[in-house]
Amino acid sequence: MNENSNPNVSNILKWDKIHAVLLLFSIFLTFWTASLWPLIVLPSASFLYYTIQFIPRFEGASFPFGWSNFVTIVRLVILIVLYANVSIIDFWLIASILLFILVLDGIDGYLARKLNQESAFGKYLDMESDAYYVCLVSAHLFLTDLMPIWILLVGGSRYINVLLEELFLKRKSLDGRFPFAVGIALFLFFSLITPYFMAKNLYFPLLTVSSCLVMISFCYVFILNLRS
Repeated sequence: MNENSNPNVSNILKWDKIHAVLLLFSIFLTFWTASLWPLIVLPSASFLYYTIQFIPRFEGASFPFGWSNFVTIVRLVILIVLYANVSIIDFWLIASILLFILVLDGIDGYLARKLNQESAFGKYLDMESDAYYVCLVSAHLFLTDLMPIWILLVGGSRYINVLLEELFLKRKSLDGRFPFAVGIALFLFFSLITPYFMAKNLYFPLLTVSSCLVMISFCYVFILNLRS
């Protein structure tokens, strides 16, 4: 059975579309108000609804909702708390916490495979947590004048892609993958941290190159699925 035909996955995809619209609206409000709060409050509510509505139970597991899901939720909460208090936190500490979040990102995937706790819920929570990481960090870099306005396009790229898939593909295929996609994503995740501890002549080229690679990968997959 195609994963997208599963009723639970179908409902998750509906949430994913609404979540994308909400995040793009939050980005606009953040730009308009010059405040991160819209990008903290609205997505937090969306993630809370998703978790309550769709979190699975694994019978016989020491943690019934899955340790991998627990780790993903923990890193999401850390990210939200970090940027809710970002004005009183030193840049070096921000960078250190973001690096810790990236370590947790690797751990949750490992646990899902190791403990056989892979699920549609975990898959989409992980993807959307990664996208939110990119979105929130990008917005903060813009608001602190560490990066120009185009970084907001990078922050919203996942959500734009979701809506384009809905409009032109009807989400018929989510399996297309750009070569080296994981490596490109990790490159972007790390590059987003570098403005907090590097000089601009070092971090700006890194972040520009990684951003371009991510945008190319989204376009590649979209065109591939459009032609299939």
